[in-house]
Amino acid sequence: NLEGLFHYGTDLSISRFKFAKLIAKEFNYPDNLIVPIMSTDINFKACRPKNTSLVSEKILKYIDTDIYNINYILKLINKIP
Repeated sequence: NLEGLFHYGTDLSISRFKFAKLIAKEFNYPDNLIVPIMSTDINFKACRPKNTSLVSEKILKYIDTDIYNINYILKLINKIP
């Protein structure tokens, strides 16, 4: 009888810049190509919130699951054939 929106994310809230750096590191891409910019300098077609982190408290309250470290998740994704 659960209703509503449930978010599932990692254990850490980080910037898009830092997330891109972590992805580059895990997949052996040159991270020097990733440069920080202000979100306001991007011409998005739609409005974007500054903080896009997911709050997983609701899902943790009702579903017996674990929240994993972002580096662990990236390693799992990297192993997908």
